[in-house]
Amino acid sequence: MRLLGFLVFCSIVSCTPPVASAADEKAEKTSDWQSISILEDKECTVRLRMLRKASLADIDWMRFEVENKGKTPLAVDLLDYQIDCKTYHLKTDMPHASQGLAQHQYSNFSILPLRTWTESSDCDYSATLLGLAPRDGWRVRAKFHFRMILKEGRVKETSREGVPFTFDWLYPTESGFETMRSRLKKLLQNPKYEFNHAYILGAYFAVPEVARTASREDLLAALTPRQGSVDGREAILGNLLQRYLNDPVVKSYFHERFRAGDEHAVNDIEAEGLWDKTFIKPMLHCLESDYYKYRYALTVLHHRRADWEGDKALARQLSSAVRKAYPEVEGKDVDLDRWVSGIEDLALTGDREMIRLLSPALDDKLELHTPSDGLVGLQARKEPLRVCDAALDSILTILDGEPDDAYAKAGANEILAKRQNTAAEWTALRDRMIADLKVRLKEGKKDLPQPVPSRRCNRR
Repeated sequence: MRLLGFLVFCSIVSCTPPVASAADEKAEKTSDWQSISILEDKECTVRLRMLRKASLADIDWMRFEVENKGKTPLAVDLLDYQIDCKTYHLKTDMPHASQGLAQHQYSNFSILPLRTWTESSDCDYSATLLGLAPRDGWRVRAKFHFRMILKEGRVKETSREGVPFTFDWLYPTESGFETMRSRLKKLLQNPKYEFNHAYILGAYFAVPEVARTASREDLLAALTPRQGSVDGREAILGNLLQRYLNDPVVKSYFHERFRAGDEHAVNDIEAEGLWDKTFIKPMLHCLESDYYKYRYALTVLHHRRADWEGDKALARQLSSAVRKAYPEVEGKDVDLDRWVSGIEDLALTGDREMIRLLSPALDDKLELHTPSDGLVGLQARKEPLRVCDAALDSILTILDGEPDDAYAKAGANEILAKRQNTAAEWTALRDRMIADLKVRLKEGKKDLPQPVPSRRCNRR
């Protein structure tokens, strides 16, 4: 999934919460801050402290607190909160959008007597959701929903409507832009495996005035220690390819990462503006060196089959790597699950020689698992139910790149159009497809190798 996909979801974690420091308390005594009372009783005070006016340039601009006013620890089983908001144009008060602003969950912790528990990690997440404000700014009208379940079962919570509060989200000043540029450099140099780290990187890259402070070399150096979307690798790669499309230095970097055995480079290489045919051989060598570590390379090469279609030697090398990783495809002492996984990978090699191993299985009706009826509204075809179904899909993939067209021609779309479809319908359709495929293989047998006797049948 890409970075924007993560923004749809809120971070939910369980950990020991931090405690507010004296310096934080002092900083908040300025008139720039407001304190919103969320809940108060004899035992505790729950409040939200935040800037009255904030922007994408601000750091730690919002903090949630629970103060234990008692003389005994406050033992918390579960604490969660959620902020929903609506944004309005600051000058006209016209509505702009409705969205979530924060959501967090903590469990199993205690707040010591006369101490304050505090949480501010949502600042970057919320800032990312709000993004860069227009020059006139936004008025944000929000509602805070809170619930705390104590160990003995008592519950403290806000009303269903939540507690309302308001703040302004402004376009940054020039010094604010400079703060973002400086922070972006630090974020790139100091990776963290945290969602919020990735979120704020993506938010800064979305602002050209901030993103351009990172040079090509900065971005490449930042890629190397990172692994994926959580630590910001995908956000960095996206900005790199947006600004340095088809750049030879970037491509040279990825060739170097392949030589260094960086499996994350394999996941990146398919991106438009980065891929070219010079990566085919390095990806093959990765598969040959450690198949399971670089398994995704086979998927990438399959997606780019048009760039090597007709290269029988390459297809043979790919299938050899698969057969070495999955000896079960040969039909000896078969583990059925691994046989299915192996022939699915063989299909991606495009090696027509492998049809000789697979075609005898077209007659094998052994069930892979107990079939069940489809669900209402199911919009995808059922996975293979029998050995012959798995062989059907794999052979069609070898021949055509994907089995989709053959399914459509056989009438799969009519089954999918129903509100509910059954395993029996898919089995009948696949039986017709297998019969058609056998005719096709017979007609084209002069171009195909002879099948070998199946040693897989009726084995588990």
